[in-house]
Amino acid sequence: MDYLRKNLMLSLKKYSKLLIVLLILSLPLVIEDYLSINEGLENILKYVELNKVSSTNLVSSINIKLRNEYEIKNAERNLPLIVSVNPNAKEQISEIIEFINNIGGSLKEIKSINEIGFVILSKMPQRILTNIIEEVIHNIAIIDTYTLEDEYLLKLSNTRVLVSNNFITPRYVILYPFRSVEDVRNAIFSVLGIKLTPEMVYALSYALYSVGKPNVRFDKKEYQKIVQKYLESINIETINVSRGDVLLSKGEPIDESKVYLIKSYVKEVKKVYLVKEILTTFIIVAIALISILLISTFKNVRNEDIILINTILLIVPIYVQIFFSNNLGNNIIFLSSLPLFATLNSLICGRKSTFVLSLFYIFLLLLFIPLNYFLIVYWALLSAIIILLSGTITRRYEFILIAIIISITMAILIIPLQYIYKFELANPFQVTLMSFVSSFINVMILLLALPIFEYSFRLATPFNLYELASIENPLLRSLLEKAPGTYQHSQNVSILAEAAAEAIDANTLLAKAGALYHDIGKIYNPNYFTENIGGKTRKDVNIYQYTEIIKSHITKGVELARINRLPKEIENIILEHHSDSLIKYFYQQALKTSHNVDSDFFKYHNPKPRSKESAIIMLCDVIEARTRSEEDLSYEKIDNIVDDVISTKILEGHLDNSKLTFSEISKIKEAIKKTLRSLHHQRISYPEDSTPKPST
Repeated sequence: MDYLRKNLMLSLKKYSKLLIVLLILSLPLVIEDYLSINEGLENILKYVELNKVSSTNLVSSINIKLRNEYEIKNAERNLPLIVSVNPNAKEQISEIIEFINNIGGSLKEIKSINEIGFVILSKMPQRILTNIIEEVIHNIAIIDTYTLEDEYLLKLSNTRVLVSNNFITPRYVILYPFRSVEDVRNAIFSVLGIKLTPEMVYALSYALYSVGKPNVRFDKKEYQKIVQKYLESINIETINVSRGDVLLSKGEPIDESKVYLIKSYVKEVKKVYLVKEILTTFIIVAIALISILLISTFKNVRNEDIILINTILLIVPIYVQIFFSNNLGNNIIFLSSLPLFATLNSLICGRKSTFVLSLFYIFLLLLFIPLNYFLIVYWALLSAIIILLSGTITRRYEFILIAIIISITMAILIIPLQYIYKFELANPFQVTLMSFVSSFINVMILLLALPIFEYSFRLATPFNLYELASIENPLLRSLLEKAPGTYQHSQNVSILAEAAAEAIDANTLLAKAGALYHDIGKIYNPNYFTENIGGKTRKDVNIYQYTEIIKSHITKGVELARINRLPKEIENIILEHHSDSLIKYFYQQALKTSHNVDSDFFKYHNPKPRSKESAIIMLCDVIEARTRSEEDLSYEKIDNIVDDVISTKILEGHLDNSKLTFSEISKIKEAIKKTLRSLHHQRISYPEDSTPKPST
């Protein structure tokens, strides 16, 4: 568990950006699924709102609890319109008094009976006038109509004013802007009655009409809080709906209560599916994390793009599958994108992790496609067969044969489905045809996609490695022409590396191709390397310059690997095949001229091998060079050289990061010894020809 947790935490840290990419890729799937469900629910709502009688049965698809929306709506209707006191009401009273005093004080001649009211009110003691206006303002609710929606305007007759946690019913409710002075006068009469003369009421009405403003305010948010608190305090009926229950029967009248029932159902179902889609997103991300952990565990990932590719391979085929599902229904099983996913993943991410990843793929697919669980068995068997077959492929044209086998397999596996489940395609000919179509579509996509993946991400697929190992490769041919000795050395190293990799079940194709290109940097300055100049060193360059040239073949090789889009695994082999070892020959030559020599200058400053294949090539490179330098090479001497080189590399720590076990190192030793004996087999010496030559 500690190992798994450690790997998971490292993966999280290392691939955090990738997880963001994964989340972005998975969101459209989840959103599209949710929007599709949401659209269906909205269509149900429109149907019940537009029709008076149901023409079909509406059946619940899930188990759910509903609050009776009809009862809630009735409770809301009976709840009064609640407003609060405007804090500027006192200022309004002062403005009305000032207006009355200005008009009453400015009248020198009374021209109408209504003007008498202004004179009387202006002559009143200010305290009495203030009390009259306060009584009017406090008992009339003046509401701004622009703040009220239609549903609240209907509640005007049932208005309450919230004052210090008390709900007070005003004597009169009047809307602002005022429609007429008459409306205001009716409101004042309802409050004061016969306390004032008609002239005084008119003057007061005119003043309020002219300078009056709303004395209460309506806050929709506050009102909704009050409503919510009220609804929580009353006992609303809960309706239990089970999956399969009929919400609306065919021919049943659709009244208001039914509309609200369907609204409640739709509202709750949306919540359920929203939670489901959120969980689905987390499941996708979690499965991707597990897949990263699996790939990191089963495959020594040196090319980090493999993790990104795995994410693409996990998500994109699911998009394809869902597209088929939405357009073909049950026919989707005949046009499965699983062969594409399984084959690509097997070739790129390794066979060991692919089967488990295929199960993850199936599980993710069933989150979006409501099909029967027999498909799990069907797709799992198909995955196993594809993984077994893809492990034997080395040439691209072999995909055609694989496609035929997969087609036949799909056709055979699908036959039981026709008898167990009722599918639309009952014709055996159609079944066979569709399975063949599916396989060949997958193969065509694969043949198109794989070279793109190989070039874009520099992948070491079997096909790519096989093609790189061919002498027809321009880079390898250039090595043969410019550095023939290095080419021959690389050929010998590839033979040793292939045998050693096969002995420990490592990637033999990668070991072979990596060995052929490990010294590709020697294309530059080939005449400075002993294998190209008869086993000697040049004397026209000093030791330090010579050392720099020798070391430069690593950086030049890495540069060539990148320019020519060689797989990243091969680039790593080029970079690591000398590790941080000492160039002993030039170091010893330097010591002959001076005892004060910096040994660090004569070292390769490269990382230690971090894969088994890279370590094998490092060992084979040194062993081949050592055996090549020996004139009289016996079997015993071969064994001594192999043992000495490998023991030295272990002691110097060059194999520390290679993940090779002692058991594997032992097998590598024996494989290299056996192969070297074959290459340098001993033969009897042929005697010189002593037959006398005929005289001429």
